[in-house]
Amino acid sequence: MQTKLLLILVLLCWGVTPIIEKVGLKGTTPFAGVTIRSIAITIGLLVITFMTGRAKEVFGTGGKEILLFTLSGVLAGLIAMIAYFEVLKNGNTSAVVPIAASYPLVTAILSYLILGEAFTTPKVIGTVLIVSGIWLVKI
Repeated sequence: MQTKLLLILVLLCWGVTPIIEKVGLKGTTPFAGVTIRSIAITIGLLVITFMTGRAKEVFGTGGKEILLFTLSGVLAGLIAMIAYFEVLKNGNTSAVVPIAASYPLVTAILSYLILGEAFTTPKVIGTVLIVSGIWLVKI
């Protein structure tokens, strides 16, 4: 039950956030928006880390994992967010968000190629539906 509630929370947060960002981008640049967003996240994470006594988890993380999460942060949290905010600022939210949110297509393909995960019939059908959805809402 808790998992379902958390997924509903994720859905609601991710659903409302592009609207907040689109309105916020009317008064600033994508770079400033990403920077402000990242500062707020950093402050929030630091407060949670130290208030919950979880600093040991963070500082006990190995070098390989630090490198991987750093790369993830640079790709998704920096490069992609600045590009996303640029497109969001200048495009239709209802078209931009579905296309940006089609990243599972890339993940499915790379999971098959790099991680050796199975590419099952449901995954193929899902991939076709994602591509179809992108085509339907193209900018």
